[in-house]
Amino acid sequence: MVASPSTLAAEADALTEAFRQLRSERNPLAALAVLDGYAARFPDGKLRREGAAARVEALLALGRREDARTLLLSLPLHELGRGDELRVIRAELSAPSDCLSAVADFDAVLSGRPSAGLQERALHGRAVCRLRLADAAGSESDLREYLRRFPDGRFAAEVRKQLASR
Repeated sequence: MVASPSTLAAEADALTEAFRQLRSERNPLAALAVLDGYAARFPDGKLRREGAAARVEALLALGRREDARTLLLSLPLHELGRGDELRVIRAELSAPSDCLSAVADFDAVLSGRPSAGLQERALHGRAVCRLRLADAAGSESDLREYLRRFPDGRFAAEVRKQLASR
């Protein structure tokens, strides 16, 4: 079934309001309420995946990391415009309990053409997970590559300490 222009416009209006609450008003609870209304009104909406991505952002703003991770695990991230960003977030949220899955997500991001910021986070995250998984050589390779690409990056001091302690 094809959404009518008015239905699609109503969906877009709801998501615009959710993002306004989230980003302009800095009110993630209000954003979640708008998203709940959106989900009830448009359960099969054309923009439901974008709504789910907005929900992840709101959950993270509320510190509900495990809820955000659970939602991210259910989403087809490759179908979203922010897929790489959401994959890095999912990997970062998974890393404390599931480094194997996190490394797979970091690998997927690094195999593409991520932005420098996502590349930096993915390289660092993968290095940390590889160390936890007893892959010292892989971890060291990632740490060295991190410093090569991001000598003044946000994790550079930490990376230097990790390499110096080996």
